Amino acid sequence: MRPIALVLTCSAASASLLLLACEKDATEASKDAVANTAPTAIVADPSVEASEPKSEAKPEAKPAGKPEAKPKPEPAPPPNPAEPAEPAEPAKPATPGMPTFHRALEGERPWLHPMADGGLLVSVGPQIYVVDASGALTYDPSLLAGLPYPLSADDAGEPQSWHWDLDVTGRWPDLVLASYWVAEPPRTDYVVRATFKLRDGRFEPMALGGSDHAFYYVDARPYVDGSILALKRVQAKPPKGLNLSDCNEDDASVVRRCEAHFAAVRRKTASGKQLVVVRGLPQGPDLAKALGRRPPTLAYFDSLGSGHVFAATTETRARMLVVTPSEARLMALPGGSSEPLRISLVRAYAEDLAFAAGTQGEWSDGVVKLFRWDGRAWTEETAPPCVDGYEVSDFLQLPSGDRFALCAAPPEIIHGPVWWQRAGEGWVALEQQGAVLAQRPGGHLWVGDEGGAFTTEPVARELKAESRDALDRKLLADGPKALALESNW
Repeated sequence: MRPIALVLTCSAASASLLLLACEKDATEASKDAVANTAPTAIVADPSVEASEPKSEAKPEAKPAGKPEAKPKPEPAPPPNPAEPAEPAEPAKPATPGMPTFHRALEGERPWLHPMADGGLLVSVGPQIYVVDASGALTYDPSLLAGLPYPLSADDAGEPQSWHWDLDVTGRWPDLVLASYWVAEPPRTDYVVRATFKLRDGRFEPMALGGSDHAFYYVDARPYVDGSILALKRVQAKPPKGLNLSDCNEDDASVVRRCEAHFAAVRRKTASGKQLVVVRGLPQGPDLAKALGRRPPTLAYFDSLGSGHVFAATTETRARMLVVTPSEARLMALPGGSSEPLRISLVRAYAEDLAFAAGTQGEWSDGVVKLFRWDGRAWTEETAPPCVDGYEVSDFLQLPSGDRFALCAAPPEIIHGPVWWQRAGEGWVALEQQGAVLAQRPGGHLWVGDEGGAFTTEPVARELKAESRDALDRKLLADGPKALALESNW
């Protein structure tokens, strides 16, 4: 059974518990996370890499007579899986302006981590690569030293490494925070988001939360005066002496105890700030007046150095919080439908250019929606043609105006195509597949796919990441290493 965690992203106190499957590589039991999931996490800090040709032997003279039958050609030997793969050939553009992708890193299910200053990190399991100013990747294996192996065990006690769902956010190198899900001993069915901060070239664990809850940060984004703003998420722990699975049993008294406990944690943490400055001197935006006495939970956000903030709520019909240096207000999105509206991402590029994407309707057949902010109001735009019920899992717009998007995909597909839209035209599916998008200064596009990280930038040398299995064997060479969290919370 996969560990699950309860994350407080709903403001309503209901009897049902929100259970979030927490692996990123096959990560979620729900279809939303097959292609992407994502939460990144960060921590509050008040200080704020021919053989020689063989000579051919002269054939011997054969005696005259019946010609000798020619031997059948030997079958080609199978490829050696240990040998490096040949660099992938980039697809040829079929349409003027269509991007050409080059593989920069070969590896299993890499993830892209945009930094608050426009920089980019790429991870394969716990291996972290830095994309430098020229677009080249560099790797320092010493960074692994501070990230304990997040060990759990199956029913037979065998170690499992599915937890390598590393998320990295912040600003390289002065504020880099990494996190992943780990089981909190001794309650192995309950997982928490362990968060680590890079300090003097080594990751160190951070202590966040209290006895009844944990918290972590996602989406570190630029804010005023060079500061960094992040969204704080609260995760309730089960009542003392209980596992999370106990709260789903048939014992009514146990269920009532769990409900009362989680409601109390919600009340206790509701008054805390949801958008927090994690680096720098300014305070985060004052949202008390805009959100009211019973503030809705914020799900996703983006911000700009000008102080403008755009955030989506987790309400049944999501609204958008728009913050300017002079005011903050909650706004309804266009459409007029009473059907549920869920926002899955927010992207901001200028004071008058921001996007929100999601789905409207029931989970099984929701209609994909894309909204644009023009500085005055939200308007609906043509969304990528995702399969009904599968949301836009990633989206970005380049300085050229070209837009790119990814859709969450059914389990049998794993990764879908990258969708491309030029200004005034329709969406086109590219040959390039992907699960996550990112851009770098200069309008360069990066895509994380099942077999590696691809980019539209020229690639001087392709790197190859160590396989997850090989890395697991190395990290477990001296025996299983459990991550002790008792002192962290």
